[in-house]
Amino acid sequence: MFIDVLIKRFWNPIRKDPLNAFSDIIDEALISKRIMELRKTIDNYNPVNDFNKYKKLKDKFWKDEKFREDFLDKIKQKRDVANIRRDFIFMSYLAPESLYKSFRGKINLIGEPLSFVKSLIEAKK
Repeated sequence: MFIDVLIKRFWNPIRKDPLNAFSDIIDEALISKRIMELRKTIDNYNPVNDFNKYKKLKDKFWKDEKFREDFLDKIKQKRDVANIRRDFIFMSYLAPESLYKSFRGKINLIGEPLSFVKSLIEAKK
């Protein structure tokens, strides 16, 4: 369900090869989640308050597409000056751990963005 929402809301295959665009959006989401673990904020946005609201309405968020879109639209409107969509950061924050683990082979390849972020997190421990 998470990937379905991510694709519907953020995937733009027109700008480049659709398969690479799909892969890139998953990579970006996983990298954003790991950065949030390290820094607790991206572009001065900390999703904790939004996440607390989400936890109270979690079932409705996933079952009601209109409610979910409205919820994410409100987060997107919190934008300051930068180009990073806060609704994307929030959705990245919800990325399931199983998705990160399924990219494990890609994480271990030197030069991959996920590998770099993993090394930063491990260095911080």
